[in-house]
Amino acid sequence: MAETDKSNGLIQDDRFISLINRQNLTVTGVCDVISFDEQCIVLSTKDGILSVDGNEMHIVSLSVDVGKVEIQGKICGLIFPESNGRSPSFFRRKQK
Repeated sequence: MAETDKSNGLIQDDRFISLINRQNLTVTGVCDVISFDEQCIVLSTKDGILSVDGNEMHIVSLSVDVGKVEIQGKICGLIFPESNGRSPSFFRRKQK
């Protein structure tokens, strides 16, 4: 059963990605940060791996207890590789 986090009203079992002006990214359902630098942040989530591509990115906040990460910078792409052995499929929108 889902629990409500009283501090922000989120249901902890719900997972979402919020991107505002391609500069502020919030992801829930995060289990761990696998790697990070200014161009790529790789997250382990409850739904698998998520790779965030961009420039001048930094992690503003990380709460593994709640499963939430906030990232700021120029977000260029979000990649969700498939884990069934096929070539990676992704949603990517790059600004030139």
